[in-house]
Amino acid sequence: MNKPTIKITFIICGNEDKFNLDEISDELDILPTESRLKGDIFWSNNLKKELQVIDSSWQYEFTENILLDFKKEMYNFLILFSKKGEVLIGLKDKMELEYKIDVVITNCDKDCLYLVLDINMINFISSIEAILSIDLL
Repeated sequence: MNKPTIKITFIICGNEDKFNLDEISDELDILPTESRLKGDIFWSNNLKKELQVIDSSWQYEFTENILLDFKKEMYNFLILFSKKGEVLIGLKDKMELEYKIDVVITNCDKDCLYLVLDINMINFISSIEAILSIDLL
């Protein structure tokens, strides 16, 4: 049986009128691993077809890892982005952005169902008003 893996993606999306990829990257001092502008066409591996981007987005995807400790994987996210909290709040207000933390765990079985978010992670997610999505596949 395959071991469970985890992939964490931080997604910033917004309306094209105020959305500025370069400014987001400059303010965060982080380059996205992927970005899309409204109207772009991309291939969806999940749906096996081309789709058109509805909202512009800036994404930072952490390398997919074997899931040994959910809390540690989430802590790696927190290390990179928690010091950027005030910047994220400022960008959100200025550009009317939405934030999403997308966690995908594959090959999940009964051994990986113990998922814990500590208070620091909960406070950070709340402070930037992000959506947290956890998919167990």
